[in-house]
Amino acid sequence: MVFTRSCAIARYLKAPLLSERESYLRFLVSQGRSREKLRDAAGYMNRVIEQLKLKNLRPFTVTELRRAAHAWSRRNGAFLQKRIRVAQRSCAMRGQTRLIGGNRTMAVYRRGKTWWYVFEFEGRRIQESSGFRNKTAALRAEAKRRTDLLERRAGFTKLKQAPKFEEFVEQFLRWSEQQHRPKTHELHSGNCKALKSFFRGKWLDEITQGMVEDFKLTRIKQKRWGERDEVAVSGVTVNRALSTMRLIYNQAERCGFRVSNPVKHVVFFRETGRTRIISPQEERAYLAATSQPLRDIARTMLDTGMRPEEVFRIEIANLDFVQCTILNPFGKTAAARRKLTMTEEVWSLLKARTVSAKGLYVFSSPDKPEKPIGSVRKAHNAAICRAKIVPGFRLYDLRHTYASRAVMAGVDLPTLAALLGHTSVQMTKRYVHPAEEHKRNAAAKIEKFKMASAIELASRSQGVTTKVTTVERVQ
Repeated sequence: MVFTRSCAIARYLKAPLLSERESYLRFLVSQGRSREKLRDAAGYMNRVIEQLKLKNLRPFTVTELRRAAHAWSRRNGAFLQKRIRVAQRSCAMRGQTRLIGGNRTMAVYRRGKTWWYVFEFEGRRIQESSGFRNKTAALRAEAKRRTDLLERRAGFTKLKQAPKFEEFVEQFLRWSEQQHRPKTHELHSGNCKALKSFFRGKWLDEITQGMVEDFKLTRIKQKRWGERDEVAVSGVTVNRALSTMRLIYNQAERCGFRVSNPVKHVVFFRETGRTRIISPQEERAYLAATSQPLRDIARTMLDTGMRPEEVFRIEIANLDFVQCTILNPFGKTAAARRKLTMTEEVWSLLKARTVSAKGLYVFSSPDKPEKPIGSVRKAHNAAICRAKIVPGFRLYDLRHTYASRAVMAGVDLPTLAALLGHTSVQMTKRYVHPAEEHKRNAAAKIEKFKMASAIELASRSQGVTTKVTTVERVQ
């Protein structure tokens, strides 16, 4: 019986068209086969040909079919299954699509109770579950999947509907927490509060460039929170909020939402630098009015050029009092992670603080000694008021003062860039600002040079030779 069924399968597989299958079934009926055996053979052959349809196989030769029929009876079809896999790979390499009866091969099959679809698209084999138990629904799912692939290939990808602004802001902040540094994420979080207060309740694709312009003009008139003099928000603060909003829409586009960035053509406020160089007189008055630990922090910045956060996080383990160096292992770039040399005054104050330190940090928090100090803004503003320094300056301006003094002392720019932790000399040039006293000295030297040139010209016109050396002109 097994051999008879194998021969029937062999003769059936030889027929490449559906019409020949029907002719062979009529031949079986003419041979007097019983209806039950005929139904059994037809069902068995249907399952085999369905498998061949899914594999997109070419028809076997007669010799191959005879060998497959005998192997089927001896080894339960292992040889035929191997032949199917070999033929599948050969068809995939040739990129052929077999047609049976002039139609495309059926691309759905049932696995368990669920129908799956499989087809090739641009050389890739797509085999996925339709999620349906109905064959018609599975065919529709397969057609929809093919249509989606074709639309994506042609550039007609369907985009998702945009959510509410405040809803996507929460998603953006979760992404920012993973992608950005803590200080950058904190900046975006503060900007999002101002943006949500203005755009709350609006859909993400509803916000236009005109609305962004209204936000810009409204925000610039608002008062800064916590300011005694009710100082208005600066243009720099508004620009940072607009930059955050631009990032929000860029992230929305990457997530596949149907939005257009309304900040794209918005003109930002013009920013003016607030860099200020501290004179020796202002430095003396400021340090006299400061309290601890701000005095030691300011002195460390003036003598090493470190950033305020770098001074806050100086660990005792990173101090080498033998080599007189400070190791800074933190920073957003490799250049920021550097080793600095202490001056004698910095060596003395850090040595004294190391002896009395209660935690890992030289400047530890008064409430939590195991953590570094977070901010000295209040103490800095109070010292500026007590010293009556007008106009005031930021704590970061002490770093700019160090850079300008180093250049005026003769330090070359590449060395200064390494000391400041800059990756390029162009960044260092932004920190170098000559003091007013040096500008006046330069003007005096030019005036003296002009006078010497005028005297020499007058002497030549009168026939009197006067030798003025270059050194005398400049001095």
